[in-house]
Amino acid sequence: MTEAESLEVIALYNVNVASYLAIFISVTFAYLTVAYFQGRALTDFQVRVASGLYVLWSGLLALGVYENTVAWELMAREHETILSSMSVYGSGVLHIPLAIVLVVSILVSLYFMHDVRRE
Repeated sequence: MTEAESLEVIALYNVNVASYLAIFISVTFAYLTVAYFQGRALTDFQVRVASGLYVLWSGLLALGVYENTVAWELMAREHETILSSMSVYGSGVLHIPLAIVLVVSILVSLYFMHDVRRE
């Protein structure tokens, strides 16, 4: 595989990561909006359903972000390109803090719903 082809595949993985991340942010914002404006008015069943769907969808989206980031890092590591010399692209550990941020975002969102309902 030439360097140009490798860079194109890496760019496609980056597009996938950006797409999954954008949808993750949209789903999280929607959940937080519902929690803030309607959290107290929801029944326990409605909260469980909304929270369950949120965890399911945001978890799948976070997994998509993680998997595409790992694939992008493996591609960058296995095929020498100009990106290999850059600290962020060449390190191969970007998926770790990204996964932590996504999981913490899900947990904080769930706590936000719990906190709104407790008041």
